Amino acid sequence: MLTVTRTQIRTTCVALGILCAATMLSIWAERHGYLGSVAHRASTWNYQGLLVPVWLLEIVALAQLALLTLGIVGTFMLRTWGRHLLAVALLLALLAAPLRGEAVFGPLSLFVGGLTGFVHMWLLTVIYWSPASMLFVGKVPVVAA
Repeated sequence: MLTVTRTQIRTTCVALGILCAATMLSIWAERHGYLGSVAHRASTWNYQGLLVPVWLLEIVALAQLALLTLGIVGTFMLRTWGRHLLAVALLLALLAAPLRGEAVFGPLSLFVGGLTGFVHMWLLTVIYWSPASMLFVGKVPVVAA
């Protein structure tokens, strides 16, 4: 079984926070034309086939960002509520994806976003289904010396 330490969990939380910020910055740069005109023109296709109003998607995106940020902080502090917030942020993203319609992103945003998703899923897997999950319920296994 994979043994994960507190330091590895905290390092992954920091990496996830940095990757989330990098994803948001790359999407912002593409939307405003800082990464070339092709990505900027392609982003005009966003929200084609939208099933809900744009303002509702923006509220969902802000809620997801808040849940993800609080979840990262809570998981860094090894709190039970932190891992639950990370799981709810992922669930909210999965539920909102079909309603969003077409989304066009450039290669940088897709690469960084893919890394963010991978790290997020690895962290959720470790904090729910490994021996390190005991760190979050207050029951630390005793290791015989």
